[in-house]
Amino acid sequence: MYKTRVNIGSIELDNLRNIKDFRYNLQITRWLLQLLGIWPIKSLFYENIQCLLFIIICIFLFMFLLIPSCLQAYFEKDAMVKLQNFKPYHERVMMIGPIIFFTMNTLNYGIILVKKHDIHACIIQIAIDWHKIKRIENKRIMLKNAKVARFFITLCIYFTFGGGMIYISVLPIVKNIIDSSSKNNLAFPSYFFFFNPQVRPMYDIVLGLQILSTFLMFAVVTSIFSIIINSIMHASSQCTIITAALKKFGTSGEEKPIKIIVKHHLRVLKFITKLENTLNYACFIELLGCTFNLIMLGYYLIIHFQNKNIWGIISITLLLISHGFNLLIFCFAGEHLTQKCENIGKVAYSINWYELCNSDKQNITFIMVISGRSIVLTAGKMTILSIYTFCNVMKAFVTYLNVLRTHIMNSS
Repeated sequence: MYKTRVNIGSIELDNLRNIKDFRYNLQITRWLLQLLGIWPIKSLFYENIQCLLFIIICIFLFMFLLIPSCLQAYFEKDAMVKLQNFKPYHERVMMIGPIIFFTMNTLNYGIILVKKHDIHACIIQIAIDWHKIKRIENKRIMLKNAKVARFFITLCIYFTFGGGMIYISVLPIVKNIIDSSSKNNLAFPSYFFFFNPQVRPMYDIVLGLQILSTFLMFAVVTSIFSIIINSIMHASSQCTIITAALKKFGTSGEEKPIKIIVKHHLRVLKFITKLENTLNYACFIELLGCTFNLIMLGYYLIIHFQNKNIWGIISITLLLISHGFNLLIFCFAGEHLTQKCENIGKVAYSINWYELCNSDKQNITFIMVISGRSIVLTAGKMTILSIYTFCNVMKAFVTYLNVLRTHIMNSS
């Protein structure tokens, strides 16, 4: 008899069936969450201290980016007003994008810290589902969905870290080479009360901390993406397994009793509800942040084209692809899960349920009624994650980008 010992703070993998497949399923997510001090590792004292240390470092580095950037925007604006020497419009707008990005990811990190135990519970449920799988065909379904999730997560990491690391590490060096003045350019303009960040050796320290801080912010972006995509694809695989079981139940009396199928269905619905309650605010911040970031990145791309900055064009293009890709996959996965849940009801109705005994007939009817309700994932319980939502965001992006482009053309 197999055993799975699970606690909300950790996952004991002793005697867990399909342990290699479970680890493969959540390997990238585990790496990202460990980096942020959130992965539910064993509850040993030194490991808890290690997680706490990582959390403190992350919070410090996020504040190191956010606060000096806000101070720079405030004091520079104040100085320009006093001198009546306003900078070109685009130079002031260039400061807004990073502040939005820092704020968005700091809030998201706070959300996953607050919802840490709920995230642990979702991961534990995934482990339990892997443990319960015995049939080869069901295991193949879960592995197929795990591979799809891993593929999307890998692409997200390549685009996010690829474009982002070029932007924060290569561009400042290129600017320093091109700029004939003695001023050293940071990845993000920052204001510090006690020292000048453009004078060495403080410049090297500040730039290094900015690169490290932004790297961790990219880890927040990709970790939220990986949690949501892994959970959605896992729930989709469970829906596919339930659908297959219903089809077999309708054609053969040797398959699972209908009560077991109903219990499995309810367990999947509870998992989806837990996922929705845990990360709907993170999805809202991601949706709102992606919309603003797409607009700002489109604006930056126009500026870099005007300045013929090749590295800027490459990094901004990769970041544009990253944000657009993340948003598309979020919305597509949400709609995909809704369709999978609805498909259970359609299959339940298509079998000869009216020829079953009364108890089985009641259970099938229960599945049809529950599946008739739309199961959706939302962004802050305000917007449904669907392709329609993605299209609306793209329309807003193109509209505002056209307005900004017109303004640039008129002001030049």
